[in-house]
Amino acid sequence: MKKDYSFLPYFIDEDIYLVKDGLPGEPRHESQQTWATSPEPRLEFKGENRKHVVIAIDYAGEGYISPAQEALLHNILAAVNLTPEDIALVNLKKWGAPLNEAALKKIGCERLIGFGVDPKAIEGTHEKASHAIIVLNSSQYLFTYSLDELNEDREKKMVLWRHLKAMFFK
Repeated sequence: MKKDYSFLPYFIDEDIYLVKDGLPGEPRHESQQTWATSPEPRLEFKGENRKHVVIAIDYAGEGYISPAQEALLHNILAAVNLTPEDIALVNLKKWGAPLNEAALKKIGCERLIGFGVDPKAIEGTHEKASHAIIVLNSSQYLFTYSLDELNEDREKKMVLWRHLKAMFFK
């Protein structure tokens, strides 16, 4: 089994030095070596997730989300009676761990909306289709157009609105 060390860049920011023989004058006891258990990767998101709604984006630019995307996202949230504090905004480019069902459960996800996110980017969601609400383990998933695409195309906004009504106003 191959070990996954992808979390290491997020674990420590400082330089690490290997000391082969310990401190000068100190005897070396091989049998007393202990290894610290590595802490879990940090799970970064914006918002307080009061309503257990995760918004997943894939923004590689400076900051967490562009101002134009943020303005549109605030309008979308307001349309379904949510505020930025009600959600957990996860940028997959800045997330400190693989985004999978266990991580989503840890942050209390009941609904996930992925804007411009390939369903395969979230481990365990390979079978999920875009532009449809999928229910898995009592959580709802919706993978839809990117915020930039929605900002430019009214038809795509209408498709999203139909799904949001089904998700939030049953």
